[in-house]
Amino acid sequence: MAGAVKSYNVNLLNIGPGDLWVMDDVPAAGGRITLTAGTPELSAHPTAKHLGHTDSGSTFTASLAEGEKIFADEIPTAIRTTAGEGSATITATLLQTADMDLLTLLSPGQGTKATAAGFEGVTGGSIPIVYKHVVLIYPSIVDPLKFEWISLYKASNTAGIEKAISRKAIAKTPVTFTGLAISSRAANDQTWSNWKMI
Repeated sequence: MAGAVKSYNVNLLNIGPGDLWVMDDVPAAGGRITLTAGTPELSAHPTAKHLGHTDSGSTFTASLAEGEKIFADEIPTAIRTTAGEGSATITATLLQTADMDLLTLLSPGQGTKATAAGFEGVTGGSIPIVYKHVVLIYPSIVDPLKFEWISLYKASNTAGIEKAISRKAIAKTPVTFTGLAISSRAANDQTWSNWKMI
């Protein structure tokens, strides 16, 4: 009798570097962003903004918490569970903290870009939260002209801004882009997606 086949495959590994982008538009159901040479194609995604250097790359996490356990009187352990709360995030530590557009983006519900002759800045207060489509794009390990990407369709930075100024090190700010569901989309495609070119 034949044994099961092992699935070691170095062509299925992921390695960066990756680039973080934000944009206003979200792909239609079942759709994907359009790329040109590994960046969002500007005519399709005119609001795309690159978030610059990171300290050590980006991390995508998607999880579903265990919900209520269901027990039967005849068995001491649970026989089922319900689905709990789901979450999807992209985290990184960004380095370009002098970018006022970036700081505005990282302070949803607070930051407003301000300009004056010879100056630009961010003012903080209380404003409506504006959600963005956050995309992490990275090259294929098989073909550097092909790419893979992860999208959070509707997200905002929930980590705020942390900007330590020191003579000994550059400032950096950790970010957590937390995805929210778009309830008008199909139930299996409301929060995030991961696509690759083949």
